[in-house]
Amino acid sequence: LFTLSTDASNKKNRKMFPVRVQYFEAKVGTRSALTDFVEQGDEFASSITDLVMDRVKKFGLQIENISAYSADNTNVNFGRKYSVYELLRNQNESILKANCLAHVVHNACRKASNRLPTDIENLALKAYSHFYQSAKLESFCNFVEVEFRDLLRHVPTRRLSLLPAIQRLLEEWPAIQSLGEEDCPKFIWDMISINANVEDNTAPLDGVVVLLFCHNVPQCFQETILLLESDILTSIELHGVMNNLVSWLK
Repeated sequence: LFTLSTDASNKKNRKMFPVRVQYFEAKVGTRSALTDFVEQGDEFASSITDLVMDRVKKFGLQIENISAYSADNTNVNFGRKYSVYELLRNQNESILKANCLAHVVHNACRKASNRLPTDIENLALKAYSHFYQSAKLESFCNFVEVEFRDLLRHVPTRRLSLLPAIQRLLEEWPAIQSLGEEDCPKFIWDMISINANVEDNTAPLDGVVVLLFCHNVPQCFQETILLLESDILTSIELHGVMNNLVSWLK
């Protein structure tokens, strides 16, 4: 038995597909091997399936012995109706789905944040692009007696970048609030200038309240992702963290 994995890799205008297998040997343990590294511009599910199956047959392996298929979580790989995983299962119903659970948790956090009145990812991105290495922000940090440190860049495709970016933004928030409207992007200034009306439930929340909420809740998601990506994950730890996650979502 062996697992099969692949992922598209861009090199300028060329798209490369590594095909990797992993298997177990009693005397050695888990082994892995890169069977091929193929250039292919077509990313349709049928084309990727044909590519990996051609490499499986090329090295004398049998599709009946594939125990799992591993790839990223794009629809072309694991879509319910038409994907590489479903096409492989048409030939071997025993193949297990070995997609990235850490990515699933990350996407759940991103989707949940869309329900907030403020686009927190957009805030992190705009704040970084505007204030990165800003001399004016540094001077206002000194004025409000806050230690100046460069804002952190959030990369939407990276699972662990949003929470540190929010943390740093909160640390610099007193200085950002002290800046005038002409020194802030409109999106950020609108958050700063909000005065929440507690008698009106439809009124927007103060920007710092949203930031604090987005710093507190994703801690649970972040902890889950770190455990999923850790080599020392135990079922007891995961059970406890997932229970906390479910309670937050409720």
